Amino acid sequence: MKVPVSSLKIQKEEVTDIKLFDLDILKNTKNLENVLLSRFHDYYVSVYDKIIENLS
Repeated sequence: MKVPVSSLKIQKEEVTDIKLFDLDILKNTKNLENVLLSRFHDYYVSVYDKIIENLS
């Protein structure tokens, strides 16, 4: 992220909360309870892969 967290704004009509996670959490959602929804693990892994691809 290239801007300070304090500059981010939540669109309250669209979300109830926002959290920052280390990218590694996306790869490990199956092993972590109550972090992200484990049923979306495959989606999170695909997001992780795209982020890594774009950073390379």
